[in-house]
Amino acid sequence: MEAELGSGEVALLEALAQWERTVEVPPGEAWERFRELIRSGQLRADHLARGSETEPGKVRARLRALLESLGEHALAEQIPMPDRRTTDSALAILGSAA
Repeated sequence: MEAELGSGEVALLEALAQWERTVEVPPGEAWERFRELIRSGQLRADHLARGSETEPGKVRARLRALLESLGEHALAEQIPMPDRRTTDSALAILGSAA
């Protein structure tokens, strides 16, 4: 089943992909903003999970961590796990935010 992503969901995936170039606030603040967008329903967690299957490993690692932080464990498990080195590298930029 293909996820139909809205413009906000596409933007979130792009921000997760290019964090270093697109996120202009401290990591903790950005992370909390992303969490609030999902919590509020403005971004659909299930669509993000389904739509991330073909995303690069660092995006999948960050999205998995984001969904896990919201207690969305079943959705996080649907996202293909990148290798350990990719995961560690992707999450390092988040510091203690994740």
